[in-house]
Amino acid sequence: MDYVGRPELDAKLETIEARMDGRLARIEDKFAAIDRQFGDVRSLLSEQRSEQRLLISEQKSTAWKAAGAVIGSLGVMFGIYVAAFDSGRDTAKLAAEAQSAAEKSQRDVAKLLQEMQTTVKGVNEEAEKALTQIRKSADEINAARDVSSPPR
Repeated sequence: MDYVGRPELDAKLETIEARMDGRLARIEDKFAAIDRQFGDVRSLLSEQRSEQRLLISEQKSTAWKAAGAVIGSLGVMFGIYVAAFDSGRDTAKLAAEAQSAAEKSQRDVAKLLQEMQTTVKGVNEEAEKALTQIRKSADEINAARDVSSPPR
């Protein structure tokens, strides 16, 4: 090996040191650029997160509103169902009452008709008796007239 003197060694070391300093400066610049890019990425992510939070909040609000509308609709449908059920039950009750009233009216009419027929039958019988009596009286009057009047 060749003997290297101190000034040459110092010069070589300074050259190596200068090259290393340059490389280190370039690496530091690259790290600074990467750090700036990460800062930009972080700010974009932060913006996207805030937008996502806003969208999620809007979606939750919409979901709650939709759930409220569905629950309200179910409540209204249940109310209509109960009203229809009660109406049907009341209608059945009214129909049964009307049927009962109609049957009672039919019985009353049949009874009145029977009474009228009995009354008419009695009146007819009395009219027949009266008519028979009138004919008998007319025959007697005619007979008495025939006896009392001279022949012509």
